[in-house]
Amino acid sequence: MKKFGAFLAAAFCVALAGGASASPVNLITNGDFSTGNLNGWTLSGNTSFTSVLPAFGYVHAGPEGSDGVLSQTVATTVGQKYEFSFDMEGFGGDKDFSAEYNMQSTPVKLLSFDSSSPAITSFTHFVFDFVATEANTEVGFLFRNEASYWDIDNASLTQVAATPIPATLPLMISAFGGLGFVMHRRKKMQGGAAA
Repeated sequence: MKKFGAFLAAAFCVALAGGASASPVNLITNGDFSTGNLNGWTLSGNTSFTSVLPAFGYVHAGPEGSDGVLSQTVATTVGQKYEFSFDMEGFGGDKDFSAEYNMQSTPVKLLSFDSSSPAITSFTHFVFDFVATEANTEVGFLFRNEASYWDIDNASLTQVAATPIPATLPLMISAFGGLGFVMHRRKKMQGGAAA
């Protein structure tokens, strides 16, 4: 009986694992800047002192006087939840940095740093969720750093999937119910025969 219970537990775990979904797809082109350039991105505003460092594969941005903008527009589904993530570091100086979405229509800041913010002296991973309000969503960064730089890498935008119920779960639950009924009935019949 114990072996049968262990078998049922193992079967349940296998059925749940079978319902796992595939890895989410990054909707951003060249989010890791591995091409050694800004392919897929739009650089606007103050574009001085902003480029990809090919030897390191990340954006090194430090325009002075006014903001630079690095953005990308991706197709999204209105009402769908998305996750925007990236790695960033920034050093001292008179600085501004923000990560945003809906940059052209109604910008929404997900993260903001200014001169009063502490320096981030090593790459730090940031993750933000938002619900798309437009069919094409522009995500990106605004930055300025007098006498220093912001570094940006591993930008990603993925659709957040609802956790699905594995297709086998309802069938498995009904099978367990049937087995439980049979086991209960068998036990009851064995108890009646002994009397």
